Amino acid sequence: MQPTIGITAGDPAGIGLEVILKSIPSVQTSARWVLFADRSIFDRNAAQFHINETIEVRDLGDDGAAIRWGVPSNTTGQRALAYLHAASNAALAGEIDGIVTGPVSKGWIGPSFHGQTDFLAQRAGCSNY
Repeated sequence: MQPTIGITAGDPAGIGLEVILKSIPSVQTSARWVLFADRSIFDRNAAQFHINETIEVRDLGDDGAAIRWGVPSNTTGQRALAYLHAASNAALAGEIDGIVTGPVSKGWIGPSFHGQTDFLAQRAGCSNY
């Protein structure tokens, strides 16, 4: 049985979704892939880069209207954090076997955010990581 791997989209104003969309075909058969993102932002990226959907999307429901490529903001930071929360919830619930994280803009998530690894370790109650 193949593992189920979650992928967070990263900052929706950044390169994360482009990298994910372009790289998934090369590893598609090695696992079941689940992307944690906003469907509207995923669709916009897929259309922009002329890529057919090859991944399951766990839609977090934001309409993406306030998000512009290349313009990180508090909104994009909060969306990136929402993707991390959703993926970590799925991992802790045993729905996925691992998480690959897309790039984020730490400063836009908030001053207390130290990084995705720290965030995931805290969520899992892990002090040795």
